[in-house]
Amino acid sequence: MIERVIDKLKTFGYNPNKIDFETYVDIQFLSFGFDNFKEPHTDAISKICGDKLMEFYYGANTQHIYIRKDMRKEKLMKINEGRR
Repeated sequence: MIERVIDKLKTFGYNPNKIDFETYVDIQFLSFGFDNFKEPHTDAISKICGDKLMEFYYGANTQHIYIRKDMRKEKLMKINEGRR
């Protein structure tokens, strides 16, 4: 899903960067003004993310999109890594 969001943002003309945190991902890109991230674009991203979308946040010329990670999948991966 994260890669789909990044690909969609690129098709809209943004240059997104992904920053991983333990429980969520921050996808951010340069934006000059809160209104610069158009409503049709936010709608498309919301549709891709579904209930994993935490929020859209704008600050310091940067648009942030916070998306929850699938913690069940993360926990299973850690358990499987511990068995190796």
